[in-house]
Amino acid sequence: SGSSVGESVRCFHRHAAPAHLHARLYGDPGMRFVRIQTPTSRRQVTSLSFDLVGSTALLQRLGDEAYAEVLACLHARCTDVVHRHGGQSRPPQGNDGVMCYFGHPAAVEDAPVHAVKAGLEIVRTVADLGVSVRVGIATGPVAIKDGLPVGLSIHLAARLQQVTEPGTVLTAKATCRLVAHAFDARKLEPPPILKGIDDEDDCYLVLGPSRDAKAHRDQCPLHVGRQGFKRHP
Repeated sequence: SGSSVGESVRCFHRHAAPAHLHARLYGDPGMRFVRIQTPTSRRQVTSLSFDLVGSTALLQRLGDEAYAEVLACLHARCTDVVHRHGGQSRPPQGNDGVMCYFGHPAAVEDAPVHAVKAGLEIVRTVADLGVSVRVGIATGPVAIKDGLPVGLSIHLAARLQQVTEPGTVLTAKATCRLVAHAFDARKLEPPPILKGIDDEDDCYLVLGPSRDAKAHRDQCPLHVGRQGFKRHP
């Protein structure tokens, strides 16, 4: 609690030590032990939340053991997708929901793009298990404390996941703006009410890879090596 060693020993003898116990203190009685505080850092992170649709009904229909097998297979497939796209997944929340981060702990180039690719692939990869998931994605600044991201965008991703339709990926406005060159999306009208999020913002349903992606790439040609360069005398 921040008390010195001498004060702690005296307090122990006064309140907790048996009468026959005596302690001898060697060293400086004024020395104090303190907890080293881990510094807090800030960075932009894209959060992806996915959850199994109809988990309670599925559990009742399959039974405990079969449901556990399906859930383990689902988690293995989905976390593999996340890791292949450069993300990190946290342990399941309430057994069937998982929060994932892109851009933490290691920075990832085009983290929002990787997150949306992972979300679309997650939707596809669980389909042959006979189940479906909902995916919500949000991007924003977070605080990193003891290796754990904390920020409103993380909660926003979870709320988006809760309101989207089964088998779909819903993104926040900031994420959609960052991936507009790579994916087509449709704004939801009217915007859904997100529990606990006071400021209503536009939400975008991801439709798939952009049909104009090639045009975006062609706007900034990149020549590698000596091709495209003219030798001057």
